[in-house]
Amino acid sequence: MGRYIVTGGAGHIGSHVVDALIERGDEALVVDTLSAGKQKNLNPKATLLECSVLDLPGREELKGVWNGVFHLAGSVNVRSASQNPLLASQHGANLTVAALEAVRAFRIPKFVFVSSAVVEFNPFTPYGIEKEMGERYCFYYQKQFGLDVSVIRLQSVYGSPRHSPVSGNVIPSFIEQKKKTGKLQVSGDGSQFRDFVYYTDIVAAILEAEKRQGLTQIGTCEGHSILEVAKYFSCPIEFVGRPTGEVDRQVCEKSDYETKVKFEEGMKRTLKLT
Repeated sequence: MGRYIVTGGAGHIGSHVVDALIERGDEALVVDTLSAGKQKNLNPKATLLECSVLDLPGREELKGVWNGVFHLAGSVNVRSASQNPLLASQHGANLTVAALEAVRAFRIPKFVFVSSAVVEFNPFTPYGIEKEMGERYCFYYQKQFGLDVSVIRLQSVYGSPRHSPVSGNVIPSFIEQKKKTGKLQVSGDGSQFRDFVYYTDIVAAILEAEKRQGLTQIGTCEGHSILEVAKYFSCPIEFVGRPTGEVDRQVCEKSDYETKVKFEEGMKRTLKLT
């Protein structure tokens, strides 16, 4: 049995990572302020440390033997980060540095940073900047202090029943829109392509990243347009203005992890949430 710390462990991805750790027999300490994460997402067998990641280097609860840290805490919405760069900066790379400092202070043997493909495809946004800075700090700590770090970049995750539309991700946003208004708003003409990865594949890759070093990424390497996704919901579509800075195509060219759930099957499961 291993012992792991999961920052952002009450969020939609982090909580599934916690579930997977506990399911395989490990112990999990969740670090979350519950400002974005939700109490209902918490696994009852996990321990909650309700505090900011910024406080971790001095927390007595981290004393003892740990196998690793999965760091998922931080801003989750690309668009809101672009509208409020100051807030994004307060919930970005500074949290990653604090988590790295905790790993260093308590001699934890592994650090996994969950980053984003936005770093590659749309780096000149506050969200992309903070994620890239987090990656750079990981490799600085690796070189300067000898930490064992693994960085995994995610493509667009979907399918989790815990995925809030607050994240800004298109599929949970469509689910919410259909429930509230019975129609969908699609930005631009909907021709933007994204690489959608089902959440169970994402979680499996994050756990696998513990065994990796350096930078890896997960994707299906298949692109699907936003309009194609919208048509799965079988309701009226309204085309609205496209946000400034939104990229045309964000699709993984080579994945370092296997994905098992095909898009059609993933959407079939996801539509049951509507």
